[in-house]
Amino acid sequence: MTMPASRTSTTHGGGSSVRLATSPSGSAAAAPDRHQPGSSFLYSRHGLRWRVWDFAVAVLAFWVAFLLSPHTERMPALWYMLTVGSLYGFMLSTAARITGVPLPEHGVSTYELLVTCLVAVGASYFIFSAAVGLTLVRTYGRYIVGVTTGLSVLGVAVPRYLLGKLMVAQPLGVVLYGVGGRGQTCLQSLGGSRLFRVIGFLDASGELRGATLAGVPVLGRVSEWPPERLRGLGVDLVVLCDEPAAVQDHAELLAGLRVGGVELLTMGAFLEQYFRMVEVDADSLPWLASQPLVLHSATDLVAKRLLDLVVASGALLLTLPFWPVIALLIKLDSPGPVFLRQTRVCRHGRLFTLYKFRSMRADAEKHGAQWASVNDPRVTRLGRFLRLTRLDELPQLWNVLGGEMSIVGPRPERPEFVDRLGPRIPFYDQRHLLPPGLTGWAQMRYRYGASEEDARRKLAYDLYYVRNVSLVLDLEILLRTVPLLMRGSR
Repeated sequence: MTMPASRTSTTHGGGSSVRLATSPSGSAAAAPDRHQPGSSFLYSRHGLRWRVWDFAVAVLAFWVAFLLSPHTERMPALWYMLTVGSLYGFMLSTAARITGVPLPEHGVSTYELLVTCLVAVGASYFIFSAAVGLTLVRTYGRYIVGVTTGLSVLGVAVPRYLLGKLMVAQPLGVVLYGVGGRGQTCLQSLGGSRLFRVIGFLDASGELRGATLAGVPVLGRVSEWPPERLRGLGVDLVVLCDEPAAVQDHAELLAGLRVGGVELLTMGAFLEQYFRMVEVDADSLPWLASQPLVLHSATDLVAKRLLDLVVASGALLLTLPFWPVIALLIKLDSPGPVFLRQTRVCRHGRLFTLYKFRSMRADAEKHGAQWASVNDPRVTRLGRFLRLTRLDELPQLWNVLGGEMSIVGPRPERPEFVDRLGPRIPFYDQRHLLPPGLTGWAQMRYRYGASEEDARRKLAYDLYYVRNVSLVLDLEILLRTVPLLMRGSR
């Protein structure tokens, strides 16, 4: 919300410039007092309510299919419907979690929501029907299959879609504690989301009360805003964006907000919970280090390696017949080798040779390593198609089989860019804790990187993957790659 101002002055907080605005009379601008009801009840922090909902949808869809089927002369026994229906409910609830069916607060596109729901329902019903066929030696007709899966897709997708629209209409009221650099960074992250409404800042010192920062008013000190007053302003959540020392000075007052019904999260917890990213900031080290790397045991690493071998071997068997065709088209399209060999950085900073189908002119890097860009003139005519469909990356399956890469992980970067970005971007080397991947969380959440700023933004998602890496997350990313390939997104 923008407040009227006739003159501005500049101060500094947390090392960053802050623009202050005052009213035409010279007095500090007043804090907003319009009440807007909070909407925190719409949000499901851990997704538990949606797992229960998906279970119920599956059971109901299974029952309705039998009730409506013209081929059902008599309903099966109650124990059968409860047991088998619950099995399908468990399958769908689990598949929705693994395939990454988004929560409404994630604000994804309708396309991604629909495709992930289709994948979840298709996978769950396939496994369910196989289990029923093997244990009960029973199969279901096309009518029951069609009604069950159709109602399941509608039951999983439609409520999420409608609730997402409702969340946009009733955004979560947020107050940021801290007007320095971290507060501004958090404000920028919130600026791109329609699910949040930034109501104001709380200032530890109170010196900036009444000023505005990027059009958002500074409300004053936390001691001046008890929970009931914040709730009256429509505040659902306070995000701690200030220095640890400033937070510690008012720890008891801030903790009291939760008792009064106002949620309280650190900036790291807020960005990870709602945006599934970790902010790239030197002050983020305590949050980044607050959770050990999940894949630390030999069992976890072996399981991830087995997933790599199974997926890479299967993909090679399916795609190898097309390799000679791709190679021939590359030779006909432009002079030069079929395969591109590049040195990349893998786990623990080691170097390896990455293989790709050549998609650029043979002399594309005669002046040294360069960022790839949208509509890059160095890309050949066939190369545009190969890059759009990711067919150029098929030879990397050999890197996966060789153990230099994984199916899922941070994108392998060139050493020239690593040497340039490492000293400039905090925690950049953390992405080398895991093997690089053919696909990854950053590729799912951010566009193809073509600059240092893009690298910084993608690192926030790579750090999220490093903190939360698991086989379930790997499967989610792998399955969410499918809609990107179908859409031709890179």
